[in-house]
Amino acid sequence: MTTSPATLIDEAALLDDHAVDLVAKAMKAKLKLKREQGFGGWEDITKCTGTRLTELLLGAVAKGDPVDVANFAMMLFCRHEDHHALKAAYEKIGPEALSCTAQWAAFPAKCPITRRDFFMVIGHPELGMVPTYGGPFDSYTIPEMDGEPTEQFQERALFVRRYDHDRGYWVDNEDLPMRVISENSLQELQEGDL
Repeated sequence: MTTSPATLIDEAALLDDHAVDLVAKAMKAKLKLKREQGFGGWEDITKCTGTRLTELLLGAVAKGDPVDVANFAMMLFCRHEDHHALKAAYEKIGPEALSCTAQWAAFPAKCPITRRDFFMVIGHPELGMVPTYGGPFDSYTIPEMDGEPTEQFQERALFVRRYDHDRGYWVDNEDLPMRVISENSLQELQEGDL
């Protein structure tokens, strides 16, 4: 028995429709989760520009999450954002961002110091593309040590660089109320307490 072309088309259409339904269900679940985490405002152009959505879309591509990619694409589509703006943003940040995909996959899911969740990779004017943690309103780099390398660890403050997502740019660094201490210094402190 042979299959008619109409039957093949119907089966292909059913498969396509089912696949779109599965992706839409996953998109809705992810959007719900993100709303519960405090994310939102994509529909308001005064809070979220098309350029920002484009950066988030390209970041999602680099992270490799197809549901995030679909959600950011949906947001751009529903806002009728200019396709030329998407192409311009890709030309500006995309090639560098997408070439870093393998490197980004190696970033920890949580900041090893603050335990904040990975948020996204953002271009820093001095450091290039860096992972940030926290979000949704502010995200932070992995902490760095202030001071000189010749100073004792415990004498050097830890700080993070902060990206303000409401403003759309890097703002002041923030000191952390913690220090790194060497094993020898820790042992001396513990022995002094005994």
